Amino acid sequence: MADAFISYSRKDKGFVRRLDEALKSRKREAWVDWEGIRPTEEFMQAIYAAIEGADTFIFVLTPDSIASAVCRREIAHAAEHNKRMVPIVQCDVEASTVPEALAKLNWIFCRDGDDFEKATDTLIQALDTDLEWVRAHTRLLTRAIEWETKGKNNSFVLRGVDLRAAEQWLTKAGAVKERQPTPLQTDYIIASRKAAARRQRITLGAVTVGALVAIVLAIVAWSQRTEALSQRKVAIEKADEAERKTREVIQTLSRSHFLRAEELWKSGNSRQAIAYLAQAARIDKEN
Repeated sequence: MADAFISYSRKDKGFVRRLDEALKSRKREAWVDWEGIRPTEEFMQAIYAAIEGADTFIFVLTPDSIASAVCRREIAHAAEHNKRMVPIVQCDVEASTVPEALAKLNWIFCRDGDDFEKATDTLIQALDTDLEWVRAHTRLLTRAIEWETKGKNNSFVLRGVDLRAAEQWLTKAGAVKERQPTPLQTDYIIASRKAAARRQRITLGAVTVGALVAIVLAIVAWSQRTEALSQRKVAIEKADEAERKTREVIQTLSRSHFLRAEELWKSGNSRQAIAYLAQAARIDKEN
C-alpha cells in the first residue's frame, strides 16, 4: 500500500515530480501515474485500485486539473470510498470550479511564490495525522472490495483478531466527522460477524454431537462390562456346582467300591475284594 495517490493534470508533471521527490526524501511513498495512458476503462480500473490502496488522496489543484474529466473521475472515486483527501494548490483556481469534495477542505498552498519546503512539511503533517485509523480504513476497504468482487464469498470474510479489530474500528468511525466508513466496509464487517457466529454454532453443534456419542459409547461399554461380569459370575457358579457334583459322584463311587469290596471279602472272594479296594484307593488319590 502507498502512503498517497497523487492526482494531477499531465501539464503539471514537472511540479508533481518535484513533489514526489520531496515525499521520497521524507520516506513517504506516492503512487503516481507517469505514463498517462488514458482514459481506457481497463486503465481506469488500475487507477481506481491504486486510489483504494493508498492511505491518502492528494489532488494537485490547477486550472488544468480541474478541467480534466479523468481527474474528476479520480476525485469522485476517492470521495465514494471516503478516502482522506488533501488538496495542494500549485496554481490559483476559481473556488467555484472546484468539486465539493475538495472545496470544503483546507488547502495547502504550494504556488511558485510559496515556500515549497514549508508546504511539503504541512503535507507530511496531514499524511501522518490519525495515521493508524486511516491505514485501517485502507486495509478494510481493499479487503471489503475483494470480498464484494468474489461474490461476497465467506472465504474472504474477517476472522479472529482481524474481525475484533475491525469492529473496534467501526465503533470509533462515526464519532468523528473525518472518520466515516463506507457502506461496503460496514456491510463487510457485519457479514464477517455473522459468518463467525455461524461457524461458532456449527462448532458447538459438532462438539455437542461428539459429547453425546461419547456418552452413548460409555453407556454401551458399561452395559457390556456389566453383562460380561454377570456372565462370568454365572459361569463360575456353574463350574463350582459341576465340581461339587463331580466330587459327590466320586465320593459315591469310591464308597460303593469299598462296600462292594467288603461284600466280596465276606463272601470269601478275596481276590476281587482286593481289586475293588485298589480301585477305590486310586479314585481317592486322583481326586
